[in-house]
Amino acid sequence: MYPHSSSCGGPHSIPTPEPGLSCLPGLISHPGVARPVAENRETLDDVTARLKMEDEAHLLTYIQEALKTVRDKCSGQLKGRAAEDVMRRIALLQEMWQGGQVSPPVKVRLGQLAEALKENNLDLANSIHLSLMVDYTNEVNQWMVGIKRLIQELYSLQAQTASTEQSSPSPTDDPQGQGQTLASSEAQPVAGES
Repeated sequence: MYPHSSSCGGPHSIPTPEPGLSCLPGLISHPGVARPVAENRETLDDVTARLKMEDEAHLLTYIQEALKTVRDKCSGQLKGRAAEDVMRRIALLQEMWQGGQVSPPVKVRLGQLAEALKENNLDLANSIHLSLMVDYTNEVNQWMVGIKRLIQELYSLQAQTASTEQSSPSPTDDPQGQGQTLASSEAQPVAGES
């Protein structure tokens, strides 16, 4: 039996390791551990209306377009078998959706995930992905790996872009405006030097 903790409110609760983290009966909240998205109260009708979709078929098209856009953005990194696997899994999602094997709550979250991807909100997209994997594992496990890979590639691309922007020369790095960075000016000999 664990010691009583008034901060978690239960006779068998374990104290929270850090202040401000919530306790659920039987669970400890740890920093860095992905937590599912808060309870989703949006219905399929709500999502289709908010995204201005006529029906579920149009929602599927919206989702596929968002995933295709991400795939195209990541085409430089995602090649060969990895690219084929992602496309195969997205095609499987379409088959299962059209075959009635995707439940309304999963369709809702996929619409939200596609919206997050279109808005380049990777943290939200990843959070929705994780909630789908936790809450609907058996339903999504065959094709969600492809979406996960796309999100990971976007994170990687975003990090590369950020590091490239930080290392790009700024006008203050080239006060004479000759269009050369320090590295490129060192590579070319100055007249009179050998």
